[in-house]
Amino acid sequence: LNAGLISGAADDDPSGIATYSQVGAAFGYGMLWCIVLTMPLMIAIQAISAGIGRVTGHGLLDGMRKHYPHPLVYTLAVSIFVANVINLAAAALGLISFVWIRNPDWLLLSMLGVGFGWASILSLPYTLLADNLPAQKMGVYMGMFNFFITIPQISAASVLGVLLHVFFGDRPVFALVLGGASLLMACL
Repeated sequence: LNAGLISGAADDDPSGIATYSQVGAAFGYGMLWCIVLTMPLMIAIQAISAGIGRVTGHGLLDGMRKHYPHPLVYTLAVSIFVANVINLAAAALGLISFVWIRNPDWLLLSMLGVGFGWASILSLPYTLLADNLPAQKMGVYMGMFNFFITIPQISAASVLGVLLHVFFGDRPVFALVLGGASLLMACL
């Protein structure tokens, strides 16, 4: 479990703990080099987004509406929606593909799909909320939103073991298939 368990616990997300533990058991510290590339990019995106919001008091979509023609803004908004559906489908297929992949090297491709979907899942709801909430109440509403994200995760983690035992003969790979099927439903 080594590095994966530490990453999963730091994320404080039941599904993340399970996923990171499995990846940590398979790869150990072998993928740690990726952090050299990804961490500066993640920090830069967060800093830029926070700076824009702090200076303007508005989200990205509000800023675009003020400076660009409405047809362009709506086209971009639809494009973002389509991109998110594609990312969810990539995550779903990535999770479901664990059933068929036997070579651990190919699991990187599955995890790439899961990564695209996870980035989409994490960014879109916060963007929508940030554009529509009053700035003075943002912290309260974001906290409530996080509460409603973690309760279903904790609930799912609480019953997943029973579901695996009763319906899937204690084969954990079907938890990934169930997650993939749920993501496919979310695409609709």
